[in-house]
Amino acid sequence: MKLKSIFILLILTVLFEIGVITYLTTTIHKKVLGVSSITPLNRDDLVFSNEGELKYFYEPESNTKIENILYWASKSEQVDIKTVNTINSDSLNERYDYPTEKPKDTFRIITLGDSHTYGVYVNTKDNYPEKLEDLLNNNLKCQNIKKFEVINLGESGYDIKYTVERYKKRGQKYNPDLVLWLIKSGDLSKINEIFKERMLNFDRQFKENLLDKTNYVRIFQEIREQTEKEMGDEKMFEYQLKALKDLEQHLDSSKLIFMASPNYTMPKEKNIFEQLVNGSNNVFLSLNIDPAITNEDNIVKAGDLHPNKKGYKLISQSIFNYLVKSGQISCK
Repeated sequence: MKLKSIFILLILTVLFEIGVITYLTTTIHKKVLGVSSITPLNRDDLVFSNEGELKYFYEPESNTKIENILYWASKSEQVDIKTVNTINSDSLNERYDYPTEKPKDTFRIITLGDSHTYGVYVNTKDNYPEKLEDLLNNNLKCQNIKKFEVINLGESGYDIKYTVERYKKRGQKYNPDLVLWLIKSGDLSKINEIFKERMLNFDRQFKENLLDKTNYVRIFQEIREQTEKEMGDEKMFEYQLKALKDLEQHLDSSKLIFMASPNYTMPKEKNIFEQLVNGSNNVFLSLNIDPAITNEDNIVKAGDLHPNKKGYKLISQSIFNYLVKSGQISCK
């Protein structure tokens, strides 16, 4: 009888822990598109630079291969969800190196964003910029364009300002015709200069199995809420708008399109992007990403909301359809 009681207590404890994780990840999902926004950083794969005003700016190490494991999964699931990213000579998650000087008759696209653009839990060839590049080259036959290039500047954990810095440091020199930035609800509430300073130690503890995932998710949410409270909406959005306008100044003749799904429903955030669009002739907001991207079949297993291979295929097809139908790519 005593053993039976202990067994029941053990089961209840396990169920409680699962319930806590589910509650926390669901809470974050409602607010910032879920655990998909939580990607613990591995410092061994990154190069940190404090040359500019950003103290914690980081990029992948050039000419390396990075193995990713889904840390939210069980040990057996982690074996199934191990992926490899190839980092090129310019620190980009890419199959190829691209010449700085754009070849003649080439239409060049730069993609910006965080881990959803980078493609953290798929192999490099399966992230959306690579799939979009293949779609464009395989399906569009243009007299004025011989080749399409889609260069991926996305990086896990980036906020608005880090993304802008990445473009200024890596992207502008490629002289793109078009810049695509994949956005999602909650992106404007990330301030890495505050957040990363507080999270890096917990990333280390989590990677070294000194901190379990229940507490990691809880700490992540607490630090994020603390950051938002300290900044306040007005100051936070002013900070982000300034960074976005800085990007606009470095676009030269390139068009910039913010890409999101139709359920992008955070009014204050949407208003920031609309302010940029309304005051510019070369900045656009498109809500054309297929909302099915959040369906269970299109996301990584184990409760993580990053896109899987099917999800990235859906994103790339959505963007391809928009670019062609809207005339953003003029194919003669």
